[in-house]
Amino acid sequence: MTDRFCRNQRAWFSDRLDGLPLPFWRGLLVRLHLRVCPDCIRVNRSLEATREALRALGETDPTRPPER
Repeated sequence: MTDRFCRNQRAWFSDRLDGLPLPFWRGLLVRLHLRVCPDCIRVNRSLEATREALRALGETDPTRPPER
């Protein structure tokens, strides 16, 4: 895959993980790309792991300052 194509696809990974609706063709392209591109598979897994780690910490808003 080309770097430009991967960057375009990666822009949609977070929205997909957050459950935001993607246009049909965009969602299809993202899902297909995640089946064939090893680099983007790693990026997506990293996003998933980060999201799960934040959930485990009980953090719902990563922009909110920590409570004291």
